[in-house]
Amino acid sequence: MSAVDNAEAVDRSQAPPPTKTVGDVRLGVGSGEVARRELSEQDVVEILLSEVKEREAAAAEYERLGRAEHAGRLRAEAAALVAFLAKP
Repeated sequence: MSAVDNAEAVDRSQAPPPTKTVGDVRLGVGSGEVARRELSEQDVVEILLSEVKEREAAAAEYERLGRAEHAGRLRAEAAALVAFLAKP
């Protein structure tokens, strides 16, 4: 869910100019009024497939290092994502 949420984040360069800033925080009327990106169904599928690949690669590395418990957890997460993607 966080990978999809991050992909929907807006490019800060498209935000309206701030009335005032304090550090990296924009202040002022409308400074937070930027619509998030809308992802297509295909965008979400590609993000989830990427997450599966990342988990499988990390699981293989954990197995190589003898950390079977961590590898099993990552493989279970990957399997859950694959099962979700398989649903119509």
